[in-house]
Amino acid sequence: MLISSEDQKAIEARLHAYLAAFEKGDAEAYAEQFTFPACIWDGVNWIAIPDRETCLKKCQSWVQEAREAGAARGATLDMRIIPLLSKAAVNQLSYQRVGPDGRATENIRAAYLMLKLDDGWKIATIVGESEPATLD
Repeated sequence: MLISSEDQKAIEARLHAYLAAFEKGDAEAYAEQFTFPACIWDGVNWIAIPDRETCLKKCQSWVQEAREAGAARGATLDMRIIPLLSKAAVNQLSYQRVGPDGRATENIRAAYLMLKLDDGWKIATIVGESEPATLD
């Protein structure tokens, strides 16, 4: 095994903290989950996040967009960690944004490149895509 079970738990905890910060609209806590520079591919755009200040501004903008689209919270559907090296892993996530009425508004699939640094596991890169949720 390339990473320990403690590392796997830390990676999961980091991603749960990232998702919780976004759902609360807490840009400070959101930025704490990253190492900089970071990058995000949103399915259309490659977004450079060179520093904490840029991350704070992007988070505030993305939270506002999610709220305007009707999202009030989120739900993790699946999370899988793929070890790459002893200090690098990918966390694959399936996630739904959910409206105040409990209906899914958006389906998100993403892969998070996680790096183990001196201050723990951090997000370095996100590659994701989303689509509106469909009613069955």
